[in-house]
Formats: sequence, C-alpha cells, structure tokens
Amino acid sequence: QPELFLLTYSRTGEGNGNGSAKYLKSGLKHEQADQYLERIKQYMTMEKPYLDPDLSVYTLSQKLDMSRNHLTQVINEKLSKNFYELINEYRVDEVKRMMQDVKFSHLNLTGIGLEAGFKSKTAFNMNFKKITGCTPTEWQRRQLAELPHKEV
Repeated sequence: QPELFLLTYSRTGEGNGNGSAKYLKSGLKHEQADQYLERIKQYMTMEKPYLDPDLSVYTLSQKLDMSRNHLTQVINEKLSKNFYELINEYRVDEVKRMMQDVKFSHLNLTGIGLEAGFKSKTAFNMNFKKITGCTPTEWQRRQLAELPHKEV
C-alpha cells in the first residue's frame, strides 16, 4: 500500500520533499527529465492509461519506453508527487468530466469512479476527497448549484 510507504518514508526524515537527494546518482540529466515529463503528460492525456485499474509504475514505464526509476524520478522531482498521486489526480479529473457528460448519466457516482480507473468505492471516495477537498456527491451538488437556472 503506497500510503503506508509514504508514511514510513516521511517519518524517517529522509529526502527533502521532492526526492532530489534520493536521485543524486541516477544520471538523469535535467533536459532529459524535461523531455520525459512532456512524454508522460502527452501519453496520459492522449492514451488515458489511468483508466486501467491495474496500471502500475512498471507497466507505464514500459509503455513510455523509459526506466521505472527515471519515470518515478521525473514524477517525484518535476511534479512533487508520487506515481499514485499523479494517477489518482488524472482519475479524479476524469470523474469530474464524466459527471458532466450525459453519456454517463446512467451510472451512479461509484460506477463513474470505477469507469475512471478506481478499483473500489472506498479508493474512489478517499482519493476524490483528498484531491478536491469534498466528496463526489458534494462536488456534484456544487456543480449543479452553479448551473444557470432557466426561468419558467
């Protein structure tokens, strides 16, 4: 479980928050890291690999044709987050998009979360609230409240 790893890692006092001390010997050049970051962003946007609930850092690194270590280094240093945080942010953005798309109106919120790549209702709700600060239901209500009202 990545949450347990992060908790243990932060308690040990290792690293400086963005992982740069951790990667001193990696050999990844700044320019190459910038190129990798662009490849990651483009692949995430175009191919939407986060929709696969079984996506792992290993499978993503294979799809991007880069080492797993370089992939995690770029995510850690350039985006200041870990692999799971990145993937879950894309999934939450997808959920928000799907909530507003009539094509998904036949699904309840949990169904939308599962379609967006979350493995369970619990993982969906926990990550959605962590990222947005509110539950999926609260977010949906806020969006509906912001819609312009038609006069009858």
